[in-house]
Amino acid sequence: FAGVDVAGTVQQSAAGPFTGQLSLNGSGINGAVRLAAVGKAQGIDVNATASNAKLPGDADVVIGRAIVTASMVLTDQPRIIADAQIANAAYGDYIVRKARAKLDYQGGRGKAQLVADGSSGMPFAIAANAALRPNLYAVALEGKTGNVPFRLASPAIIRTEKSGYRLEPATLVLPQGKVDLAGRFGDQTTMQARFKDFDLAIVNMVSPGLGIGGKATGTLDFVQNGNSFPTATTRIAISDFRRSSLTAVSDPVSMSMEGKLSSAGGDLRGLIRRGSSTLGRFVATLAPPGPGAS
Repeated sequence: FAGVDVAGTVQQSAAGPFTGQLSLNGSGINGAVRLAAVGKAQGIDVNATASNAKLPGDADVVIGRAIVTASMVLTDQPRIIADAQIANAAYGDYIVRKARAKLDYQGGRGKAQLVADGSSGMPFAIAANAALRPNLYAVALEGKTGNVPFRLASPAIIRTEKSGYRLEPATLVLPQGKVDLAGRFGDQTTMQARFKDFDLAIVNMVSPGLGIGGKATGTLDFVQNGNSFPTATTRIAISDFRRSSLTAVSDPVSMSMEGKLSSAGGDLRGLIRRGSSTLGRFVATLAPPGPGAS
């Protein structure tokens, strides 16, 4: 699998779970997976390392060094204790200089931790802690992209519901600006975002190579029921918008945009200005989806 040879003997126990041990070797990965019966539940222990590993395929994943240990018991409320350490890894335009993730989850309760730093065309660092409960996850987050630090004003609360997950109102804070977020995810997906002088430099961590800057103020609302065509409305004003590359930085401009999207089609209209001069206007339209489209 992915250039890694898996060898060993596995058999089913009288209690039902499988038992045995498998070795992993190839593509720079070495380790072992041990299967065992924990009562009538399946137990799995993983110990693996990577050294100058390169996984085949379009993903083009390269891992300089990694150590992974995990112990799992697969029940309705699984027990998972895992620790992964990674250094000098690359995935497309993303480079992770070092990262560590830990998970301790038992009986529907536990905690998860993540720290990582690297580059996505712009250096980034991120740290997250999560408290896990049967119907609630509380996530604290802070980090930095380029020279822009960011953090959640207080831990984000995610509740589980019959139809999916609900994000209670949370605020992402930057030195200049903030964004208020809330939404639901599942059978119906909804998202509300309210921007106030939000520093767009943080987008460069998500989309490598954009090299954009500026401050956004406005709103974005999105709704989708199942696989139906989504509806969305937005009204955003951007000040001091610019793009930068290795060789040049564009002159700043201001932009105002208003758009809507529905099954009847969509349009986005905007105005670009520099100082008191209008540089241009733009209109983008989307035709309604054809019969049977979703």
